[in-house]
Amino acid sequence: MSANTNAPLSAPAPLPRLVPKRRTVNQARYEQLQDGQRNPLNGGQFSPEYSSIRSGFRGLPASQHYCDSSKDVVIVQGATGSGKTTQLPKAALFNELDHPRMVVVTQPRKLPTRELAQRLAVELDVNVGEEVGYSCKDERQLTIGRTKLLFVSDGTLLKKMVTDRTLRDVACVIVDECHERSVDSDIVLALLQKLRKESTRADLKIVCMSATGDMHKLKSHFEVDDRSVVSLPGHTFPVQIYHSNGPVSDYIAAARDRVANHVLHGSGDVLVFLPGQDDCIDLLSHLRGHLAPHLVQVSLLLLYRDLPVAEQSMVFEPTPNLRKIVLATNIAETSLTLADLKLVIDTGLAKVAQYDAANGMDRLLLSPISKASATQRAGRVGRTSPGTVMRLYTAAQYAQFETHTRPAILRSPFTETLLKLTVHGVRSMAEVSLPDNPTGPQLANASEELRALCLRDGQGSLTALGRQVRGMPVDPKPQIRLLEPDPVPGCGAGISGWSDHVTALSAFEAWRQNAHFLSVEACKEAERLRSRLENEMQSVQIPLIRADFDDPLYNERLGRAIVAGLFWNIAVKADAYSWQVKRSPGQVCTLDRNSLVSGDTGMVVFSENDPRAVLRMVTDIHPDW
Repeated sequence: MSANTNAPLSAPAPLPRLVPKRRTVNQARYEQLQDGQRNPLNGGQFSPEYSSIRSGFRGLPASQHYCDSSKDVVIVQGATGSGKTTQLPKAALFNELDHPRMVVVTQPRKLPTRELAQRLAVELDVNVGEEVGYSCKDERQLTIGRTKLLFVSDGTLLKKMVTDRTLRDVACVIVDECHERSVDSDIVLALLQKLRKESTRADLKIVCMSATGDMHKLKSHFEVDDRSVVSLPGHTFPVQIYHSNGPVSDYIAAARDRVANHVLHGSGDVLVFLPGQDDCIDLLSHLRGHLAPHLVQVSLLLLYRDLPVAEQSMVFEPTPNLRKIVLATNIAETSLTLADLKLVIDTGLAKVAQYDAANGMDRLLLSPISKASATQRAGRVGRTSPGTVMRLYTAAQYAQFETHTRPAILRSPFTETLLKLTVHGVRSMAEVSLPDNPTGPQLANASEELRALCLRDGQGSLTALGRQVRGMPVDPKPQIRLLEPDPVPGCGAGISGWSDHVTALSAFEAWRQNAHFLSVEACKEAERLRSRLENEMQSVQIPLIRADFDDPLYNERLGRAIVAGLFWNIAVKADAYSWQVKRSPGQVCTLDRNSLVSGDTGMVVFSENDPRAVLRMVTDIHPDW
């Protein structure tokens, strides 16, 4: 059977009421299965290539600490280089050889989801999409009924659990890199514990893995003790870590100089951790100029979330006679191994989504990383040979870092989390427990906002509008403007005197028509989001209607849509120059001097209220909108 690359993760056909009892494979049997002549997954003979790589992964600590615990929850604290991400899923898979269900491994990001599936397929001597598969967002390779080990993103597992809440075709869920504490990963942990406590899947095994996670919090969440914790030692070569002698003011220049010095005087590949994709592109430009005479010796590569898949994969491709210089965001912190990596340069910074109460939305802010993240970054080197870590921050600055990365749920309002829990049938927080639960006011505010948006009713269930919104890849408030009964036009017509939003829309449409005066990366990101939104709208049968600019109702329809998405950010005119924000009666603001909006209607909506009380991205609105 060939791999089905478009197979959906739909609810499986009901399994027989009585399923074969799981056969626990002990350590000796586990090794015997891997050392035999025939592959226990498909009955075929092992290839010569498999025999040549077998000794490599058999030497990893995780393969020697086989987890054969009979407990339904196992928490694995594996040091970097222990092989937990690759070896423990294989161990779980061999436990399910005689069982009709599969092993699902979650990852917090799309890149490792795909790469780990490909790596495990090699280690198990099978083809990706057959016995081993992956699924994340709109990319998947799996075969229904044949795939036994499936790597998925946290969001993909949540989507599956909407229609298959008990995970009927899953024997074991492995939550990897659970220290990341994204909203989706925390909800996965909450729903798994809920499933466990309800005893509807007493046979479901749950494994949580991390090198730097808060083990005490995980034990508390799953209500287990130290007997459920497995500690794995690392397997790394010596790594020297250096801190800067003093604070670094220009991390781009500092990283550039250290990369150049290593190219001239060192050997092997380099991985640079930068806060965001703009920094990666900026440093790339600097290095092209700084290393011009030596570019024939190196391969300069980028690695960030929104980079096309083909360009991300180039990081893992062999480059004979060329040394790789990889410029990456925190996407490279986990589950990434570069064979000839000798140097990691860590800026100690990341762009983290933080809630901006003044604007009612998340904003990416430049922030110091946690000690756990610093450990993860340092753990990329020393896996195949000795290495070095250069930290562009002092030892004193490192001492001030938080121990663990602050959970995303605590960095933003609870609205998004509550909506996702409601999608999964949670009507009250008494039904579920998160690793970090919201305060009473946070929960009350989230409930009020979802009711105001008509997404959740008074009984805690989704409304008809909420069922449409649930799959959209953006914050709930802007989603509403996409779902209003009036059609949302898809094109603009140049500079607008009544709306900065329409002007931006017009500029974006001009870029789509090959204009060259805008940020290409920003426009590409907007185009990708637009495409995803259109796909989601089509999947829930929302008609895509584009209004013509010549339509007399064009401005009103677009204005109503903007108000629907930003109704929390309304300001009314106080006098000739000042405006008063409706939800902050005491705050007096002014319009951005670069705005083209006249304010003649006496009422506007805005996207941003900056710290100086200046309203940016403004649209004139009418009270009856």
